[in-house]
Amino acid sequence: MPQDGVVYTGWLDRVASGLKGILIGFVLIIAAFVILGWNEGRYVKLEKDYDEAQDQAIDVSCDPQSANNGAVVHFSCTFNTIPVVTDSTFFVSAQAIFLKRASEMYQEVESSTTEKDGRGDRTVYSYEYEWVNGPAPPMSGPNRAAHANPTYRNDYKSTTFTGQNLVAGNWSIGPSVTNVLEPKVTYQSVQLTQVSPSLGSPWRILQNYLVDYTTANPSKGDYRVQFQNSIFNRLSVVGEQQGNTVVAFTGSNGNSFVLADEGDKSTAELFSEARDSNTALLWVLRFLGFFIMWFGFYLLFSPSALLLDVVPCVGRFFGDLVRNMVCCLTCPIACSLSLLTIAIAWLWYRPKIGIPLFLVALATMVGVYLYRRRQLGQGGKPAASYNQFQGSSATIHNQPFPQSQPQQYQQQPYGQQQPYGQQQPYGQQQPYGQQQPYSQQHSSNPPPYNPAYNPSAPPSDQFKFPVAYPGNHAHSEV
Repeated sequence: MPQDGVVYTGWLDRVASGLKGILIGFVLIIAAFVILGWNEGRYVKLEKDYDEAQDQAIDVSCDPQSANNGAVVHFSCTFNTIPVVTDSTFFVSAQAIFLKRASEMYQEVESSTTEKDGRGDRTVYSYEYEWVNGPAPPMSGPNRAAHANPTYRNDYKSTTFTGQNLVAGNWSIGPSVTNVLEPKVTYQSVQLTQVSPSLGSPWRILQNYLVDYTTANPSKGDYRVQFQNSIFNRLSVVGEQQGNTVVAFTGSNGNSFVLADEGDKSTAELFSEARDSNTALLWVLRFLGFFIMWFGFYLLFSPSALLLDVVPCVGRFFGDLVRNMVCCLTCPIACSLSLLTIAIAWLWYRPKIGIPLFLVALATMVGVYLYRRRQLGQGGKPAASYNQFQGSSATIHNQPFPQSQPQQYQQQPYGQQQPYGQQQPYGQQQPYGQQQPYSQQHSSNPPPYNPAYNPSAPPSDQFKFPVAYPGNHAHSEV
């Protein structure tokens, strides 16, 4: 791919871009909230209008009856004739309900890659020739003027032609039906056999394309045109009857629509397809709103990494690391806020579903909080103060803690100590959770409570805590 143009972006330029990104981030976040909330309302209102139309729809024959004017009707009829459709620009004709022209021009397309080096962000612009349907995307490289493309001719642009005077049974099929049909029908390629004399030179047929160049390879500004047609004999329609034609039905929520498809489809099938399309659009816009919000939060917080970019040697590394962290951390934020927005929209647009779900979620959160608080309370009480242990009324494990008397440690003679090998095997030791309270493990007079540290005492007496040695119940002070 030929390269033409290199642009360096310094730190100050990146700071300016980061500040612009903050403003754009705010706008994107607000737009995401609007899209997510509006999308839920759009879906619910359209579903209600679908229900309203389906409840009113009646099946009628291929012969319109004036008594049904203004009613929602459904019919499935066969076209009386398939007309011949002509493209008057290229003089191509074919029998079809729809004739589609796909026109492309040979143009230069710009691409860019950005790398980091010691001077800043290094952006390299490259250009290559491609067949493009319509004008190529605008260029931004420093040498874009040298790669400018010719103006795309409007009379050559891609378009679709619809057959005139379409009649199915005795129903006149107008634009309100064909506009719905055109994106849904299937197309096949039209085989070109000759160039019309009206088109003239230099047009010729090459691999079933009409091309306007005579050389082996195209040049910038050359065109190629292909044609496709759609032929089907039967269609099914749901809409509001007006005379011998069908127009869009308008529901109580303001949505206007006509349902139509090729083939023999029942009322339920047409509404099922419409609801599937509505649900698909719902999820597409949900994900779109989430990604817009995610990108907005990223633009909002990513400029913080610019402060690290100025650190010598390792600044760009840590800057990229912070940007990656920002990308990861803003994802759950955007996800949570997107779900919260959808939930609030459900409270407004679907109160019968949203309110119970909200109450269940709220009760679950409160229950988890109370359960956690209870578990923390059962895990142990706060340590008692020193004054609580003065006198004979102190307790441990809800049992009296009598005032104990100092005891002297009496070590067993060496020969009478229990050998290490006769100790209880590890697997048969009493589990930790089933141990007896401290007051029952040892003598009836447990050691007295000793505060943590007494700076007025001599150094040798600052820390004196009772110690229990294994194999006996005697105590000593350390």
